Amino acid sequence: MSPRIRGLNRGRLRVWWITHRQDAIRAAQLVALVGCFLAVSAFDCQDQLDMERAAREDAQAQLAAERSARALPRLTFVIDARTPAEAQVRLAEIASDADVQRLNLRGRK
Repeated sequence: MSPRIRGLNRGRLRVWWITHRQDAIRAAQLVALVGCFLAVSAFDCQDQLDMERAAREDAQAQLAAERSARALPRLTFVIDARTPAEAQVRLAEIASDADVQRLNLRGRK
């Protein structure tokens, strides 16, 4: 092996390696460090993009749920009562009817 190295550029490569060995090793380490940093940065960026996409999908799902809830008709009741006690009874009847309707809607899904 040694005659080959000496034959390569008349031994200049061996002389360069002997004199600049530490610099060459440090340069290789620096290149490896920068490569690792770039790889980790790319993975981190991709993770952040994936998190943002997931958050956007969640927000879109919540918006769709709110839109479907707003599509339900609003109810308006006119309560005819002569006394406050009669109005309370009528409100209780309406509340119980609304509860029954909610249970029926949940049962259908």
